[in-house]
Amino acid sequence: MISNVCSNPKRFCVSLPIAGAHPALLRAQGPFAAPSPSPCPTAPIKRRGTTPATRAAIFARGPRAAAAIFGWGITPSPVSPSPRCPLAQAQNGAGGGRGGMGRAALGLCALAAVAVWWLELAAAGQQADAKWKKITDQIKKAVEDYKPCVKENCSCHQSVWKQDLAPFQSGISKEIISDVVNRKLGTHYQIIKNKLYREQDCLFPARCSGVEHFILGIISRLPDMEMVINVRDYPQVPKWMKPLIPVFSFSKDTLGKPPAKEIPLVDHCKYKYLFNFRGVAASFRLKHLFLCGSLVFHVGEEWLEFFYPQLKPWVHYIPVRSDLSDVRELLQFVKENDAIAQEISERGRQFITEHLQMEDVSCYWEHLLSEYSQVLTYKVKRRKSYSEITSQWLKTEL
Repeated sequence: MISNVCSNPKRFCVSLPIAGAHPALLRAQGPFAAPSPSPCPTAPIKRRGTTPATRAAIFARGPRAAAAIFGWGITPSPVSPSPRCPLAQAQNGAGGGRGGMGRAALGLCALAAVAVWWLELAAAGQQADAKWKKITDQIKKAVEDYKPCVKENCSCHQSVWKQDLAPFQSGISKEIISDVVNRKLGTHYQIIKNKLYREQDCLFPARCSGVEHFILGIISRLPDMEMVINVRDYPQVPKWMKPLIPVFSFSKDTLGKPPAKEIPLVDHCKYKYLFNFRGVAASFRLKHLFLCGSLVFHVGEEWLEFFYPQLKPWVHYIPVRSDLSDVRELLQFVKENDAIAQEISERGRQFITEHLQMEDVSCYWEHLLSEYSQVLTYKVKRRKSYSEITSQWLKTEL
């Protein structure tokens, strides 16, 4: 379940799948303070909303370019010269106020003021670059090393199902499956002659319906097999268990506590930054968070869904330590480097859009189950008490 503890759109959002979580809101800082006034009178200054990095890039082009872009008037206003403009004051005292000399002096003074501010901001930009060099170097290297997978025959996720099935290459016997079924570690399914059968009991019917939705979509291409699928709120096979037991998992988690108030995913899209926390199992909403176009902060790496390995830290999301010890620094970084943050969020959204369509999920299921059927060492026989599952419009939990 999702505990959304945000109350202010387009501010920092922390969304927790952990029941009973305490509300927390990280508010954005106020607008950047305006620079000190020019030492010489100039026409009214118009400042456009830009980030420090953007302003630094603009000022790197020179004071005149900055003046043109930001709308600063180089031609002075017809006001008395400032005491801090000795050149203009001297020219006026010499009679320059009657013509072009006084105006020219004021113009030079205004240009000098812009140049000074330009130098100050350029120095500030260099300091900001040095401050975040470690993170920006990580992002640069991650992007350079990233090689998008080729979307062909589910090749993007091939390594995942091969790794998951590797411990069972010596074979899965009928006795092993019978033991798993008797221990009630999940819901027992059978596929025989392109028909799907299931035991009567299913703790979460909506989740079983979600599983069946994908299997029925590819069942005409699946060989005979049987498997146990866990649809409970927590994994049934600990990682430390030896030998490993063949149980497929479709699990969520509320840590054994009443679930927090569920917030519609569409409401998450109101926020600029979204946090993805795991529970005891993987957080199923991660793929949906990317589609908001928000910047995703992904916390921890303990549990995976099949597409996680293709999502790369710093390329598609901001990685956060499980203990959140670096979260303040990361939030400050994205606030001061908005352009970089937008690039990361766009790459994340693009990956989900291009590599996690329903056809991609179905392709993964087909290859996983087909490969799994090859390690069964016996011929599957239908259990008479099992009912055939057919296509029907049911509420599903995917």
